[in-house]
Amino acid sequence: MHNGLADSLGLKLIEASTSPMYFAVVVGLSLFFFSNYLLYKQKPLGRPLFALFIFFSALLHLMTGYSVLDPVRAFAFTLSDLFAGAILFLIYTPEGKNLFIKPELKNNC
Repeated sequence: MHNGLADSLGLKLIEASTSPMYFAVVVGLSLFFFSNYLLYKQKPLGRPLFALFIFFSALLHLMTGYSVLDPVRAFAFTLSDLFAGAILFLIYTPEGKNLFIKPELKNNC
C-alpha cells in the first residue's frame, strides 16, 4: 500500500491484516477511551480498568523496543505518562479518592 502523505511525513502505515501490533493498539485505545469514560462518569469499574490500561500500555511500550524521539514528542510522551501516573495516584489514595465520589454521595457519608 502506497500513501504519499504518510511517506512524505516518514510515517509507516500498519497493515491491519498482518500485524499483531495493530490488534494491540486497537485494544489499548479502546480500553483507554472506555476507562476514561467510566472515570468521568464516576463508575467503580473505571478505576481498575484505568490501572489495567496503564499496565497494558507499559507492556506495549516495552514490546516496541528502543526508539529515538525528537524533543517535542519525548516531552509529550513524558507529560502523558506523568498525567496518567497522577490520575492513578489520585484514584487510589484516600485523599484523592474523595475527588472521584459523586457529590450526592458525599452528603450521605
